[in-house]
Amino acid sequence: LDEANVIVSLDCDFIGAEEDAFFNIRRFTQRRKIKSPGDSMNRLYAVEALMSLTGANADHRLRVAPEAVAGVAARLALEILRQRGHNELSAALTPLAEPARAQEKWIVECANDLLKAENTGKGVVLAGYRQPLAVHLMAHAINVAFGSVGKAVVLQETPESKEGTISELVQALNAGQVKTLVLLGGNPIYNAPADLDFANTLGKAKPTVVRLGYYEDETFAVCDWHLPMAHYLESWGDARTADGTAVPIQPLIEPLFGGLTELEVLARIGGLEKSGPYDVTRETLRSLGAESEDQWKKFLHDGFLAGSAAQLSGTAQFNW
Repeated sequence: LDEANVIVSLDCDFIGAEEDAFFNIRRFTQRRKIKSPGDSMNRLYAVEALMSLTGANADHRLRVAPEAVAGVAARLALEILRQRGHNELSAALTPLAEPARAQEKWIVECANDLLKAENTGKGVVLAGYRQPLAVHLMAHAINVAFGSVGKAVVLQETPESKEGTISELVQALNAGQVKTLVLLGGNPIYNAPADLDFANTLGKAKPTVVRLGYYEDETFAVCDWHLPMAHYLESWGDARTADGTAVPIQPLIEPLFGGLTELEVLARIGGLEKSGPYDVTRETLRSLGAESEDQWKKFLHDGFLAGSAAQLSGTAQFNW
């Protein structure tokens, strides 16, 4: 966001309720500071239903119903792609943009601002997590069209998602394909979609249902085995931030009731020689290049490890 002259938010409260808000606030405000007479500020266009922190900071705010954001996104994409000479999507976008006729003037002026020569590669359109896939695809198409990918928009490579859905699990249970079902947290008896009838379907896992959880709740009552789950503040683990940086999860309190973490349960199921959460986390970071004890301690001290495994195999790169 510190590289963007123009920002368009499609129901994306990026300085409030979205992920990495603290990063976004810092980068957004860098372009809101005037240090000399020649400095320019970024401009923020916000499309949203209710007033958010992002909307409150917007230079131009368009209030629409939540379901109308898709129409605004389609009309914006249609205008930008047309002016850029990309007409291959016009037939698909035109009917989607029809509901946004009432906002025509606002949308066209927003598009013209994005398409100014000085904003080439320095504009960005953001879609909020509440918006459907179609809005995210249109936002991406717009960012590609005015050349922001690789400049104001940096894409991060992520592993391919291979997990199934709860609907696929229900199909497997109904088909008698599941002998042992392990539930890691959650309370699907209470909050799974009603049409899945999960309460009756769960009993089709023969012969065993094992559940790791905090509470004696609705799901607890129908499981064969219930494992006490360790509190997240007493757990070891690791994670990746949105930019791909590896970060540690360190315990902040002494163990409470001798519970198990998800890492520990999965390690035991997988038959790992070392199943302790600390050992699993240590092995993960060793595979990323933090092989020596000094590198491991520095990782814990600094809070994150940046760089690919190839980069780290030689001299570890640690950044504050």
